[in-house]
This record gives sequence, structure tokens and C-alpha cells, in this order.
Amino acid sequence: MKGNQIRTGQIIYMKTKSKKNHSVPITEKLQTELPSSRKAQLLFKPCYSAFRKAMQRAGIDTPAGQLMHVLRHTFASHFMMNGGNIIVL
Repeated sequence: MKGNQIRTGQIIYMKTKSKKNHSVPITEKLQTELPSSRKAQLLFKPCYSAFRKAMQRAGIDTPAGQLMHVLRHTFASHFMMNGGNIIVL
């Protein structure tokens, strides 16, 4: 995420898979916790290496290119198991 994606009360995602811009509402508390930079620079350092090492230590093997994608499916599964709505998901 880059600093210029944060607007008052929302985060804007551009150049998405659907080719549409999306805005995600955020709370005031989250907005105050995020770094306050309006520059088009990354706000956080990538953590792929640390995550890959943690997955290896846990003995979890994923297909090539699926390292982070597995989190999406894990979230979706737990969301639905805890009574989530498929439309909301």
C-alpha cells in the first residue's frame, strides 16, 4: 500500500484485477495508526521472505506462486465457518 492510496475514511485500490478502482472504508482509529504520507511510496516493507520462512518452519508447502494467496482462502474458510455471508465475502 502506498501513501497516496489513503483518503479520509478510506483506502483506494487502483489497477485491480477487475480493472476497476475500489475503495475500502476504514475507521478513524485505523487512519490515525497508518503512516501519514501522501507520497506514492510504499508504506510498509515487503514481508514475503519472512512469511516464506514461517511457512517452511510450519511445514506448509504451497504450489509456486501461491504463497500469499493461501491466506485469502484461509480467511474465506474461517469467515464462512463462523457464520459469514457468502455475498459479503
